[in-house]
Amino acid sequence: MSPKDVFGKAIMDVFQGKKVTINVRRDDGHLDQENGSYYFTDFDRFPTIEKDSMNFARGLILDMGCGAGRHALYLQTKGFSVIALDISPLAIRVAHQRGVSKPILAAAPWLPFRSETFETLLLMFNNFGICGGYEETVRYLRELCRILKQGGCILASSLHPTLTDNESHLRYHESNRKRGLPVGLVTLRLEYGADVGNSFKLLLASPEEMKMLSARAGLKLTKTIGPANGPFYIGVIKK
Repeated sequence: MSPKDVFGKAIMDVFQGKKVTINVRRDDGHLDQENGSYYFTDFDRFPTIEKDSMNFARGLILDMGCGAGRHALYLQTKGFSVIALDISPLAIRVAHQRGVSKPILAAAPWLPFRSETFETLLLMFNNFGICGGYEETVRYLRELCRILKQGGCILASSLHPTLTDNESHLRYHESNRKRGLPVGLVTLRLEYGADVGNSFKLLLASPEEMKMLSARAGLKLTKTIGPANGPFYIGVIKK
């Protein structure tokens, strides 16, 4: 667990009524900014692909990287039992205080659950690639396969990295190609106020990459949810 918990501090401040901007800085200096209130949106303000993906939820659900708990809270209102997991102690505290019934502090890829426990796993917020490169992602998916019941599904969010004309992103892609790295493998860190988090690697995977990596883990990508010309999508991965 990161002692800095930059993300958790930001989430706690939103919960306490503050306006929060989270900086997401790539290792080449490129900066994206997130409005912290996004992690608290209710179902009516979910992106369309997330709304559509919720229709695939079944049985006991594990929400991986739950943040402030917005997906878990929605699914609870639909009668589902949801275990919500996050690496951030403060985010878990916020999720619990907001009404998430079963929050757990833990980190991927090693998960404290028995084999074939869950029928649905949620990997929102680009959490398909949260463990890094290809090999790390396959190990992660194999662990998810272990805790998933036969016939269960993983709802995995990612971003098709090459559907962009942003020159900064294109330069980064070309640098990755020259180094023999996946095009969408990025090194990021979170910044909030004076706090700077540790760097971490995130794989932004195309549907073709998601299909290939899932197959290596004994899983099958059966469907993608999202517009054909849009970068954001959710994969429905079956065991």
